[in-house]
Amino acid sequence: MTPPSSFFPRIIFCSGFLLDGGVHSAALLRVILPDIPASVVSVASLHRRLFPPHDTIQAIVFPKDDSVVDPHGPTTRLRPQSDSAGQQTSGRSVPAGTITMSWALPDLETRSPKIHQILSVTCLNGRLTLINDNQTRYLEVFPAQGSEVEHIKESSTKKGVELEIAWFANAVQARRSGKEVEPKEDFGKPINMCWDVAFIQSLLKSNGNKVSILETLGEL
Repeated sequence: MTPPSSFFPRIIFCSGFLLDGGVHSAALLRVILPDIPASVVSVASLHRRLFPPHDTIQAIVFPKDDSVVDPHGPTTRLRPQSDSAGQQTSGRSVPAGTITMSWALPDLETRSPKIHQILSVTCLNGRLTLINDNQTRYLEVFPAQGSEVEHIKESSTKKGVELEIAWFANAVQARRSGKEVEPKEDFGKPINMCWDVAFIQSLLKSNGNKVSILETLGEL
């Protein structure tokens, strides 16, 4: 069946390179984070006329409401703020992250340094940093003092699309044979890619307002 002519401009042109490349970063977040983003506040802009309608996104992402917890760690002698009724109030621990995506690179006479893709996840017991350049992946886990987290530092050849295709083919073959997909190759179901698209679309349409990724997913 031939899709309507309005389908491709809506999906491809209206989001441009930010959607095309951004869905891979969205998939990475979906797989690696313990709580995937549930809502976003972002601003999309166009700096280079070559990449309309937008080439840059700057955003804050938030998890589900049940991911918000009370503060942790040692207490303080400072008195917390009180509300109008005299009740002591304090903030909540709200997991959040920042995202910047941009294709707005300058035209330079000399070859500019490679722009790395960096993912940093800070938790109570440590921090994980993943850096991708064009050829190599660098992973390091930094334990917090007093934690039982192990310090890990490793690097490997960067692989992406070829592994995705291989895992997809293996999953199809396993299902046809009535077998389970290998756990080390099972990073979600095909329907999950709709979440990846909804995540980027939410970033593009936010315009400074809080947008639910689930609601955007229902609009696809």
